[in-house]
Amino acid sequence: MRSFKASFTVEASLIFPFILFSLVLVIYSGFYIHDRAALDAIAFESALRGSEIRYIGADIKGITEGLGKRLLENSTLVCKSVQLSAEASEDEVVVTCKGEFDLPGSLIPGFQYSRLTIETRRSATRFCQTDFVRKCRMIENLKRDG
Repeated sequence: MRSFKASFTVEASLIFPFILFSLVLVIYSGFYIHDRAALDAIAFESALRGSEIRYIGADIKGITEGLGKRLLENSTLVCKSVQLSAEASEDEVVVTCKGEFDLPGSLIPGFQYSRLTIETRRSATRFCQTDFVRKCRMIENLKRDG
């Protein structure tokens, strides 16, 4: 009878590392998905707000980067050293977020790559809201009259 009890212990000691590895993999997959979604949302919101700036002589790139950096504060779980850069032209604003996602490499012996890079790039078209509303009303008037 005692040999059966010991066999359960041996089998559990063989299976437990696989269960632990699977659990860590699922948790870090959730962290990765969260951080990627957070960086994507921050890049899109920064680009969208930067595209709405219509002041003459405004530093659109600087304002957009400042806004993005404020949004980045405490928004990622594992991602470290996040870099945010913005580019502005007459037609669009492009924001790029790039961060390093640390993996638990110390849990896996011989695992060389302990970081993944998350990079997301979002853009928003610049347009004047008042001109857009005027054109929409003009189209509505044409539909109604014609």
